[in-house]
Amino acid sequence: MSFLNIRNFFYNCKGSISILTAILLPVIFIVMGLVIETSHKFFVKAKLHYILDHSLLYTATKILNQENGNNGKKQKNDFSYRIIKNIWQTDFRNELRENGFAQDINNIERSTSLSIIIDDQHKDYNLSAVSRYEMPFIFCTFPWCANSSHAPLLITSSVKISSKSDIGLDMMMVLDVSLSMNDHFGPGMDKLGVATRSIREMLDIIKSIPDVNNVVRSGLVTFSSKIVQTFPLAWGVQHIQEKINRLIFGSTTKSTPGLEYAYNKIFDAKEKLEHIAKGHDDYKKYIIFLTDGENSSPNIDNKESLFYCNEAKRRGAIVYAIGVQAEAADQFLKNCASPDRFYSVQNSRKLHDAFLRIGKEMVKQRILYNK
Repeated sequence: MSFLNIRNFFYNCKGSISILTAILLPVIFIVMGLVIETSHKFFVKAKLHYILDHSLLYTATKILNQENGNNGKKQKNDFSYRIIKNIWQTDFRNELRENGFAQDINNIERSTSLSIIIDDQHKDYNLSAVSRYEMPFIFCTFPWCANSSHAPLLITSSVKISSKSDIGLDMMMVLDVSLSMNDHFGPGMDKLGVATRSIREMLDIIKSIPDVNNVVRSGLVTFSSKIVQTFPLAWGVQHIQEKINRLIFGSTTKSTPGLEYAYNKIFDAKEKLEHIAKGHDDYKKYIIFLTDGENSSPNIDNKESLFYCNEAKRRGAIVYAIGVQAEAADQFLKNCASPDRFYSVQNSRKLHDAFLRIGKEMVKQRILYNK
């Protein structure tokens, strides 16, 4: 009996239900479309912002490497506007192609402009990029598409390469102390021993920065399956040199806690206040990450570690990654590092050279990443 009543109800209300359905379905589709379009817009904007940042940082790195290759003796017009633009343009197009924008490379490139300011007197470069890309809508049957089938995206990014050697500097080292770091790696030394000796020599180079105890803040975190030891950021480098021989070995490898610690310390609000108190208008941020193998659970830990590497780069830090006989982890480390800042080393001499090069780069020109 109840079944008949329900059937009669739907039969009598068939017209009303049809009208209600006719009204609700388009509304539901419009709302769903709006959500999809909005999400897509934020996704595309974030991805293009990353590409723009990365291409500028890549260009700045090329300029910096050339300057360092000249031992700081810059020849006038080493980098003309045309050369700089060609370097940026080539990498920008490659980044677009590799990140899913192959079909729209020309449109994005046409909508993006690069500003280059070269200060020959102070040997500074300012690179600024602005993109006004018109992103196509996924759906174009909605009211907001009446006059346009595209959504405008405004994206900006800039970097500065400065020859000033007294600008503030924060450096966090993230050092693997898993059991494999105890393996033989040189005459009478294990991997960790070679690394600590090389770090001390790198810090000796950094000491050449004038008034280093009021310019540089350095810190260190060691990790295995978790954080093993921490040496918080402090002025100068002497405190690290004095304590680096007291490192303790751990067990397996999980890089995320160490990278998370370094990221949080480098970008702590306290750090900006520390530098302001010393009269620094800005300060450069470095993370040096060393490991001798893959994470014990690479599918999970690599993704989590890359999050902190990418966030650090996005916010202006330069990330160095050093793999010590770690071929299986090379791609992970390369993805973690800033452009041209990945070192794959197979012997103690190469590890030593990597740290010396890093130290020399830090005391030369600086890339200031404006966010």
